[in-house]
Amino acid sequence: MRRGTTDRIERFDHLDSVLRVAERTMLKKDEADRGVRTVLAVLREAISEKEFNDLMSQLGKDFSQAVESAG
Repeated sequence: MRRGTTDRIERFDHLDSVLRVAERTMLKKDEADRGVRTVLAVLREAISEKEFNDLMSQLGKDFSQAVESAG
């Protein structure tokens, strides 16, 4: 979702998320990928299983695969 707008939701996949994080933080792609995976893994521990499953169902299959490979 773009900051400051509510009329249009922008969907993007895991790779697009990684590239956006890399661009905004000036990290290398693999560093940004590890960061995104780590955030998802921490969320899995921090919120209820139902909340996490709801989140992952909204993000899509490639995010689910990313979090599974994060451990």
